[in-house]
Amino acid sequence: MSRSWPSQEAIREMAVNNRGRTGSGQEPCGQMRYQSRIRSKVNKPKVKPESTREIQWGIQGKAGKDGSVHRKTIRRTHGPVKCNRDKDVRVSLSVIQYYKMDCRSHKFYHVGEFDSRMCVDMYFSDKPDMVFADDSLKFPMRKLHQVFSAGEIKGDTLIDISFGTFIHHLHSACDFFKDIYSLKFSERCIMELSRWLNTCTGALDWNHTLSYATALDGNSDQCEDKAIKLKMAIKKIVKCDIKKENFTDLVVLPQADCVISAWLLDHSSKDQDEYITTLKRIGKFIKPGGHLILFGLLNATYYMVGEDRFHVFNYDENFVRKVLTSEGFIVKHCEVHKRTPVSDLIDYKSVLFITAQKEE
Repeated sequence: MSRSWPSQEAIREMAVNNRGRTGSGQEPCGQMRYQSRIRSKVNKPKVKPESTREIQWGIQGKAGKDGSVHRKTIRRTHGPVKCNRDKDVRVSLSVIQYYKMDCRSHKFYHVGEFDSRMCVDMYFSDKPDMVFADDSLKFPMRKLHQVFSAGEIKGDTLIDISFGTFIHHLHSACDFFKDIYSLKFSERCIMELSRWLNTCTGALDWNHTLSYATALDGNSDQCEDKAIKLKMAIKKIVKCDIKKENFTDLVVLPQADCVISAWLLDHSSKDQDEYITTLKRIGKFIKPGGHLILFGLLNATYYMVGEDRFHVFNYDENFVRKVLTSEGFIVKHCEVHKRTPVSDLIDYKSVLFITAQKEE
């Protein structure tokens, strides 16, 4: 059954209809979760539905010391909200919106069974129904081409510590860095990247991003040369553990002139503390005076891969700036790209691009 959120008008109607039952100024009793079907310990309201399309909402109260919770149920149809006459039901906009901030039911990219190939199909491919090209492909490639071409960031060694198995953010990097090391936290991501590197049958097709990269270079007919150059630049794919102090454990890598981290912190951090801890560990791979390039999703809470809902840490631009400054980085460039696609597969508001230099 497909899921849908109630309209803003319906949410306000719910709040108004139940105001008398809660009393003014009272706080919501708990978090509200959407469920296509919900079973409750209390009796369902004996109401004749006004529409065949019904959505049920469960309101879950605060948990007791024994872990138990008091549950209440209301049923929303296309008509007025119906609820149990003998039960107080507290409904407010903040309760409904809080569902989107609850990450306990969401998987984590580096822990759950993450399908890297399906993720590419949904967010980074050239398929007709892939609506994220402007935000996930063209904006990052355009910004990286600009900063590398300007000569602001250069050197011998670049380390890529990014989410997923995409490679389009490295097309420009291979023109300015001799050695590229790719750190991956998932065996499936390593497998997919290795298949592309070794030109194996069934490898992911990145020709659409190669075409855009060569167009940025002004050499649209050199896609094959560009692919070969990147493959030669990637010296090693390293399996790592994001929870370890040293991601690469016993594998020793040279300190990098530049580290690119695209969307990894968003998808792997549970909260602010984890974000800061992971950023500190990433910073150790950068030599003094080197650069960090970050891509992030602002004000996001989840993304879908197939039927699975994955967690995204919710933060804003000011938070990232403060963390970078506190960790000894000087922010050189920051740009916020407002979201363009319309889709409920992911709920970010903007894409963040930041370059920062590590203090010497």
